[in-house]
Amino acid sequence: MEVVKASLSDEMDNVRCCKEDIARRFWELGACLNHIKEKELYLERFHFFEECVNELGFSLRSAERYMKIACEISDSVVSKLSLRQWDMVLPLDDDQREEVVKKVEDVRDVKGFVSDRDFRGVVSGVKKDLSDADFQSFFELEIQQANLLRRLGVVVEDLKVYRARFEVVRSTDKFSSYPGRQKLLGVDGDVCKLVGLVR
Repeated sequence: MEVVKASLSDEMDNVRCCKEDIARRFWELGACLNHIKEKELYLERFHFFEECVNELGFSLRSAERYMKIACEISDSVVSKLSLRQWDMVLPLDDDQREEVVKKVEDVRDVKGFVSDRDFRGVVSGVKKDLSDADFQSFFELEIQQANLLRRLGVVVEDLKVYRARFEVVRSTDKFSSYPGRQKLLGVDGDVCKLVGLVR
């Protein structure tokens, strides 16, 4: 049997597919439980719906959660959200849920992923009825922050390398006879102030 080495992107695609399948299965589970309860099918073997649910290995609370999701969230939306995200969109109406899914896809297109923090921000924006321009403005600020932090990380590393090199050069005997020594010391003082700012 030949072992095929998969790339990271292939494996990430597989994980996403599995995640969508799991989400869809949970939604179907809720739909089945709703059917059992609404049609009173549980009465064939049990006196109460809760007994049926317990026999299936669920608490009534968990079963009701899945049932509510199946009732209130459309099948097309379910596969695009995690279980935690379902709970966040339950209070929203159908239009708002669709808007959340669309905006989350926009975030994923730009950043490559959607964190729970990003998702909460999108849901909050939809709840507060932010305009697209407001949302875009806030989102662009987040992207700018992420880029700035990434660049600052590089600058901080460069500063550390510079400071180590400066200390080596300064400790040599010949440094005191270098004519541009005062200028080097002055600039080094400015660099040290900057390092203090970014720490």
